Amino acid sequence: MRALAIQTSPFGEYVDRPEGAVLMTELDPKDVLTDLFDSDDLPLPNPKAAAEIVIQRLIDAGFEIK
Repeated sequence: MRALAIQTSPFGEYVDRPEGAVLMTELDPKDVLTDLFDSDDLPLPNPKAAAEIVIQRLIDAGFEIK
């Protein structure tokens, strides 16, 4: 039987995580977009390149991406 570690999220909610799971406190926009573009919902041939293009276009349009 697999043990679960119960941790709180940054919002104070309880979250079940598999043993050894890492809690991420900050999301990188490039990683989030790459994951989205590599999903079954929106499959692209090169999700990493697509993420870089989207981020650059947002920066060029005046958005601040951290």
